[in-house]
Amino acid sequence: MSKSYCNQRSYKTVVRTYTRGSKHLPLRCGTSTWGFKHITHRWNATFDKTIALTIARGEVVTDLQGDGGTAIYALFNNKCVELFRIIYNGGALHGKSLRPQGIITAYYRSGSAVAPNTLHAPRYRTDCPVHQGI
Repeated sequence: MSKSYCNQRSYKTVVRTYTRGSKHLPLRCGTSTWGFKHITHRWNATFDKTIALTIARGEVVTDLQGDGGTAIYALFNNKCVELFRIIYNGGALHGKSLRPQGIITAYYRSGSAVAPNTLHAPRYRTDCPVHQGI
């Protein structure tokens, strides 16, 4: 996916769809504050794969901060160190329009990075506590 993919497209355009079981979570073009345009500066093939892995195998946490998301997906290593986080809004954008809004943001935590050669390693934890410090 080119970083310029959304330049001439609507904020509603779906860039990618990620899966968790039977759920399909869209990443839309969005704006400078959410979606693909918000994370474009971080985008590369590894970042895309890390989003997919985090959604498919990470922890799912209800957004307690009420910052527009309905779920947080977090990926931990085998020592319960959080590596990556995604904030997702399965509800409508601003509570009244586009539904689901989709992925709001995605980022590496605490300067951590997921090494490309470990993206499919079986050593990721799914029983770690999640601390919301965002």
